[in-house]
Amino acid sequence: MFNRCPPSTAAFSVSCGIRPYRAISLGQKVYDTSMRITLVHAGAFGDTLLLAPLLRSLKQLRPDAAITVVMRPEFGRLLVQLKLADSWADGDSPVHSLWFTPAEAGPDSQSPAYPSWADCSLLISAVSNGHDNWADHARLLPAKPRVCFFDPRPSEQSKLPVTEFHRRQLSELNLPDAPLPMARFNPEGAIIIAPGAGSRQKCLPLEKFLYMAGKIKSHGGAVRFLLRPAELDRFSNFERNTIRDSFDIYICDKVARLADLLHSAAGFIGNDSGPGHLAAAMGIPTLIWFVITNPEQWAPIGPQVRVVRGDGPALQDSVIENGLRWLLAQASGR
Repeated sequence: MFNRCPPSTAAFSVSCGIRPYRAISLGQKVYDTSMRITLVHAGAFGDTLLLAPLLRSLKQLRPDAAITVVMRPEFGRLLVQLKLADSWADGDSPVHSLWFTPAEAGPDSQSPAYPSWADCSLLISAVSNGHDNWADHARLLPAKPRVCFFDPRPSEQSKLPVTEFHRRQLSELNLPDAPLPMARFNPEGAIIIAPGAGSRQKCLPLEKFLYMAGKIKSHGGAVRFLLRPAELDRFSNFERNTIRDSFDIYICDKVARLADLLHSAAGFIGNDSGPGHLAAAMGIPTLIWFVITNPEQWAPIGPQVRVVRGDGPALQDSVIENGLRWLLAQASGR
């Protein structure tokens, strides 16, 4: 049967190389009496969740700081829901869009677009290289915050994990090591299987996930398949019916609802995708298959994550079963 993700629950609701970008500082020191940190980012779902270590490090550095994230509203709400940020602002707002147009020149100039999130002590930007219109507007802010710039995505030639890539560019902040989220155990919950991803090339064949689902079911476990609306067209009617014949399918159209679904899950299985990064960040046992992307760079961050390189149809059942044994052991708390 097809289901929609449940509404948000009360328990989980919310009101390469290091170049080409370089961390740059402007203005006053970071250690103000009233510490407000703003991070501006414009990435996709998975890229956003890979900011988690940076946000945890900032909170570790300054536990008293109020952290605001400026990004797509659904991603901002999610980071507040995960307690990685204290507030969010819309990165696509007309006021912020003005920052990408030329700033007024002159020694007495002030930025005409002065959003409330820019009234901060430390402004960290992943949308500017420090030498563009956005950076010019940042330099004109009345609050004169310290401003740092970093490139959010390493090149394909980089061997660094993306989180370390971020950290090295912001080395001047002397960030402490980021603590991992607490491991979460829900042994009575279902294993969530998400066979989709941002592109079909990143996905294991559906029959591999059906094989895993059958194995879990044969061990007495509950399985739910998860699809996001954008992924529906990538699966034929036959493929969707094949899943539906034996398992529930949840269609999840909101990332906050996806977080609610994962909150009660025993474990997660999927490709390199946003839901997998979310599962890892929430601390549940997470088994991720990398088909074309590099796990050394893009592996999810969490206390219970196992990454396996998959090679599509040639992936041997023994490799799948080894991953499943790990996942089921973790999900049961053994």
